[in-house]
Amino acid sequence: MAKVLLDGTFSSHPVHNAFFHVVLIENRGLCYKKLKSPPPPLLSSGTCELAQLVDSNQYDQYECLEANDIVGCQCMRDPIPSQQLLQEKSLTSSGSDSAEPNVEVSGTGQSAPIPHVAYFCVYSYPLRKQLFSKCMRRKRISVTFSVDSNDNFGDNLKVAQTWCSAIRCMLHGGAQAVSAPSSNGDSECQNGVTEKIPCQVCPLQRKLLVLVNPHSGPGKALRIFQERIVPVLAEAEVSYDLIVTDKAKFAQEHVRSANLNRWTGIVIVSGDGLVYEVINGLMEQIGRASCRERV
Repeated sequence: MAKVLLDGTFSSHPVHNAFFHVVLIENRGLCYKKLKSPPPPLLSSGTCELAQLVDSNQYDQYECLEANDIVGCQCMRDPIPSQQLLQEKSLTSSGSDSAEPNVEVSGTGQSAPIPHVAYFCVYSYPLRKQLFSKCMRRKRISVTFSVDSNDNFGDNLKVAQTWCSAIRCMLHGGAQAVSAPSSNGDSECQNGVTEKIPCQVCPLQRKLLVLVNPHSGPGKALRIFQERIVPVLAEAEVSYDLIVTDKAKFAQEHVRSANLNRWTGIVIVSGDGLVYEVINGLMEQIGRASCRERV
């Protein structure tokens, strides 16, 4: 059995005449399937919290972004919110009715956003087998859905925000009920019954300490961080403090004297030398036993 947190029908971006049934399933992820025909007007982009147990087998034919692979979700007016989100991929319709939707790279000539339409985009990095290789590598996939059932942007944005909030909460854990608006912007579902999503309390804003050795790579560590890691942190809405080391044992001294409660984690972009410095700095500040427990 599976617990459906949210259920709705949305058009895709950039192909607005392709409609998908979208469900958010607890502990599984976001599942979607292309509809053979457009839904009735009352169901288009509708959002109604089900929070009910259903047979998980009925979603076997759906494309699914697994919860463990999703890094974040964002609401927006423009479907491409920032130049930081490089190589944006959007959900488009497939060639046949029975096939799964394809993820293709969006072109650079995006049309201007429709004034009343809101969007929510989900970012995922599933493991995929490389061509002609047995190695597995994470591949970036993003899907973007349009919310356009209302005549004004504010009501459509409320629906998009509900989906983003529920997805973030599912990823981070907790135990708080959150209600969501229906397709007309009200707080009631289309059946007239106000329901609650058994959503989770999202944790406090995560912040990372990033230590980069600019000579590592060789000499490409900082560029690798800016080009490959920063876009992922932006998609996951994770802030960070960046420190570029300039001498030997700089990281060790900084970690030993810093207030570690300011960060939820430490990211090291370097070889194993900087890793040892950070571990030694942690042991000098909090002790060997505590370091084993926290690292």
